[in-house]
Amino acid sequence: MNAILIIISAVVGLLLGAGIYYLIARIAAVSLIKKAEEEAEVVKKNKIVEAKERFIALKLEHDNTVREQEKRIQQQEQRLQQREQQLNQRQGDIQRSQNEVAQKAQQIEQRQQALDYKQQEVERLHHEAEKQLEQMSGLSAEEAKAQLIEALKDEAKTAAMS
Repeated sequence: MNAILIIISAVVGLLLGAGIYYLIARIAAVSLIKKAEEEAEVVKKNKIVEAKERFIALKLEHDNTVREQEKRIQQQEQRLQQREQQLNQRQGDIQRSQNEVAQKAQQIEQRQQALDYKQQEVERLHHEAEKQLEQMSGLSAEEAKAQLIEALKDEAKTAAMS
C-alpha cells in the first residue's frame, strides 16, 4: 500500500508539478505577450512620432520652397510692373511728341497757306498797279521798259560825254 501511495503521490506530484509548470508557463507567456504588446505599442508610438517629425520636416521644407517661389514670383511681378510703368511713360512721351509734331505741322501748314495767300495778294496788287500805270501812262509794260532802257542809255551817253 505504501507503494500505491508512493505512486499516487508521485502521480499527484507530477500532475501538480505539470499544472504549476503550465500555470507558470502560461503566466510567463501572458507576461511575454503583454511585454511584446507594450514594446510593439512603444515601437508604434515611436514610428508615429518619427512619421510626424518627418511630416513636419517635409512640410517645413515644402513651405520654405513655396515661400522662395512666391518671393521670386513677387520679384518678377515687381520687375514687370516697373517695366510696364516705364513703357507706359515712354508711350506717353512718344504720344506727346507725336502730338507736338502734328501741332507744329499744322502750324506750318497754316503759315504756308497764309504765305500763299499773301503771295497771291501781292501778285494781284502788282498786276493791278501795272494796269493802273499802263492806263495812266498810256503805255504797256513792255513799252515802258523799252522807254526806260532808252532813257538810261541816253543818260549814260550824256554822262560818258561829260
